[in-house]
Amino acid sequence: MFKEVRRHAITEYRTESRTSADSWADEAYRREYHAFTSLVWSPKRKKLYCGLTNFGNDLLWEFDPAGGTFKDLGYRQAGFCEPFDIKLHRSLEIDSRGVLYGATSCLHGIEKRAEGPGGKVFSYDPETGQYRLLAIPKSRDYIQTISLDEKRAMIYGFTYPVFEFFAYSIGENRVRYCEYQESIVHVGAVDDRGRYWGTWSSRHHLFSYDPAENRVTYHQ
Repeated sequence: MFKEVRRHAITEYRTESRTSADSWADEAYRREYHAFTSLVWSPKRKKLYCGLTNFGNDLLWEFDPAGGTFKDLGYRQAGFCEPFDIKLHRSLEIDSRGVLYGATSCLHGIEKRAEGPGGKVFSYDPETGQYRLLAIPKSRDYIQTISLDEKRAMIYGFTYPVFEFFAYSIGENRVRYCEYQESIVHVGAVDDRGRYWGTWSSRHHLFSYDPAENRVTYHQ
């Protein structure tokens, strides 16, 4: 049972309009508006890591519940950050060492799709403050969600706006599998056998991916 709920905000940005049509041009909106789209707790550091939506590419912060304070982790200064990196949407994971894994999503329209290089899978080490670009799984498309299988050193995810499932091997540093699925999940899952589960087709049937066989099985 909750005994108390406290409200914490990175910035107290308020607007009369609920639309984001002018977000690219409005400097105040780009700088001040932050929406929480991914959260992960670090047992090692006792900190909450916050993946954000922000039109100024301000995407990763650390929250200290003991002090009630936020810290900007400087994603904008990562050498691979670019204007279309707008959010970490269901795309923040942590391993047993406390290293974070994230992936960038977008909010631009189809008319700008050819301008964006694609969503990035990256790591961030809170101990050193260092970012590392791991992969752009699919050129031009960004990433809606990822799941980490630390035991097998695999990251799974879905791209957007073209709904492709990908399997990236951290150890091999390559995308081992990528295929259109006509469906997209917000939260995938890895079972005890190491199979990743997602959805395929407009009916959102389940599929499973086996990394040992590098093969998808489509379930009805």
